[in-house]
Amino acid sequence: MEKKYYGTVLLIALVFGFLFELHLILLLVVVAAYLLCVPKLVRNQAQFRYETNRFHDVNLYMSQMAQSFIYTQDVIQSLEETATSFSDGLMRETLDEGFEILEAGKWNIKRAEMEALIHIESRYDCEKLRNLHAFFLNAEELGGECQKEFKILESMRTAWQQVVESIRIKRVWERNIGAVIYAFFLLVCVIMLHIMRSSDLEIVTLPATQIISTVLLIGFCIYYVFMDKRLAQSLLVKSEEMSLEQAEAYFDYFENYDAKKERKKYRSFAILSVVASALFFYIKPSWITLAISVCLIFAGFHVHTFIYWSSIYTMRSEISKAFPKWLFDVMLLLQRESVEGAIEKSIETAPVVLKGELVRMSEMLLMKPHDPEAYMSFLRDFNNQQIREIMHKLYSLAVGANRDAEVMDVVIEKNIKNLEKAERDSMMLRDSMKSFTWIPFLCAGFGCMGYLVIAIVTSINGIVDLIGR
Repeated sequence: MEKKYYGTVLLIALVFGFLFELHLILLLVVVAAYLLCVPKLVRNQAQFRYETNRFHDVNLYMSQMAQSFIYTQDVIQSLEETATSFSDGLMRETLDEGFEILEAGKWNIKRAEMEALIHIESRYDCEKLRNLHAFFLNAEELGGECQKEFKILESMRTAWQQVVESIRIKRVWERNIGAVIYAFFLLVCVIMLHIMRSSDLEIVTLPATQIISTVLLIGFCIYYVFMDKRLAQSLLVKSEEMSLEQAEAYFDYFENYDAKKERKKYRSFAILSVVASALFFYIKPSWITLAISVCLIFAGFHVHTFIYWSSIYTMRSEISKAFPKWLFDVMLLLQRESVEGAIEKSIETAPVVLKGELVRMSEMLLMKPHDPEAYMSFLRDFNNQQIREIMHKLYSLAVGANRDAEVMDVVIEKNIKNLEKAERDSMMLRDSMKSFTWIPFLCAGFGCMGYLVIAIVTSINGIVDLIGR
């Protein structure tokens, strides 16, 4: 495999090197740079396969465990049945180690069960796996049927799998398309050099041109490795969430927001915008500068408004990701709890951005169990229509205004769609390099501008020499 990589990379380096007519020393530099990247490419591909296998292992494990637990109601039996789905590999090795932990802890089987599950979690670092294990232990302790709960769990797992698979395919396409675009622009640069040559502008062999061409070719290699590394990212790691301190700061900001005070707080920006606009207009008076100055002054006087709406957007985005995850926990708890009880018990594991509002709602329900205002006022300030609809349905469940099963099915169906969107948004946010496909355009612009500058300087020097004669 490595020989294949080395051969392909060497061929690409030589082809581009000859197209750009690099001097021997610079051609060797480019070849060396490309060959040095091969080990990284090999490691990236190995890591990509490893992470893909880990993701598929976790999905199969979660599906088999849930299916088995429905009938056995026993963690150990479910583990034994699930192990038969893995003949070898990391998951089989991990399960065997889990069985060793169970064997060693026979004197306290409940503790051994927990330690075995924790060991499996430590090898995969997946939040959904931890949640599933916690549900197993709780269901085993409480007893009773849990088909409905696991139907919800399976729906969420399937939605998560589809989202992650689509993101993984998107990353591969972004890498390949980015490489094709970069290679296309390299060919555009080659054509540009040959057009200049046909116009009696022989700049290909000039040192400056050679250096620019070398930088472009090494940049192509670095860019591909950079994009390829994205494929090696873990598909199981949980995306970062807003911290409790940040959430409290935002809610405190909204609660105490006063437009007049905020305007005074940013008065210096307003003064600076007026001074800068006046100076700009004085230096170059025109209708265009006047329009720009007016816009600048407007922005300076409304900095506090921009900050406010930017904060609103941030919180709405965070809430739209957190709410479906919280509602999923509530749906599971509702199989055994009242609506009020499910909301109260969900607070402990709820995303931090929702904790404050959930505590407030739970306290209102404690005093008035069927108070509609407790449900309707939940996150009212953020004007989210979907949240209002869901809270209205939860209220209907609480007071028994509709058939429970029918309402539950509607809520679950809507929440699965919201979960898919939340998972996709979370992964896209974590995938901070997703927009780096613009790099080829930047590099091509750098190369073309560099060649043009060299051509212009060469032409001017030629004219000066001609005049001097």
